[in-house]
Amino acid sequence: MLHVMYRIANAPVRAFPFPHIYVEDVFPADFYATLRRNLPPNDGYVRLIDTGLVTKGYSQNRLTLFPKDDHIARLPESLRQFWRDTLNGFLDKEFGRVTLGKFLPTITQRFAKPGDNRPMPILSSSEVALVRDLASYALGPHSDAPSKLVSLLFYLPEDDSRPHLGTALYVPKDRRFTCPGGPHHHFDKFDHVVTMPYRSNTLFAFPKTAASFHGVPPLPETASDRDLLQFNLLGSAGPATEAPPGGQPRA
Repeated sequence: MLHVMYRIANAPVRAFPFPHIYVEDVFPADFYATLRRNLPPNDGYVRLIDTGLVTKGYSQNRLTLFPKDDHIARLPESLRQFWRDTLNGFLDKEFGRVTLGKFLPTITQRFAKPGDNRPMPILSSSEVALVRDLASYALGPHSDAPSKLVSLLFYLPEDDSRPHLGTALYVPKDRRFTCPGGPHHHFDKFDHVVTMPYRSNTLFAFPKTAASFHGVPPLPETASDRDLLQFNLLGSAGPATEAPPGGQPRA
């Protein structure tokens, strides 16, 4: 994890349309090759909509694998230990602190009270999942759930031949519009700014704000699967002292 933390901590933050980073060679090359070799078959995943973590109308075409015993048990025996160790490695407190620190000014500003210049303590926990998006998956522009502090999307393609399958960044046509988080909006209400290239061994990460609009345009029926690893830092403003990042995922 030290290599990953180094790459994240030293990546330049891009300010527009909301703070974010895009990191190349985020994993050591040999580990990335091992990770690719160990990607599970489709029946080793659970549909996200069946986990109870999303609303009823969510896409059927997102598969997930959380580091839970019942999820790991779905994998072929030869893959179980690798994914148990790999996924749980992201729940390390040190990794959570690096993730929080990368975007701390934005996160602190989000929870600041008007007229109060004191830094607000942040209470945080983390969750991680291996994800596979099937053809026709789509996700309208949204600013992420209020429970999120930071989202990290590690792209895991075999090669760099499908950059258009990355995450799209948007601004609302009504530039004054913001959203506290929750609903997915219609594409026609937003202007597309840029798509983070879906390239091998890369990371797209950003803090949740009321204007962090991103999504996935509908993937064509002919598109191949989209593999990624997703890490979320969850939290809120705390009343007293900061709790250390890390712990168990919600799912």
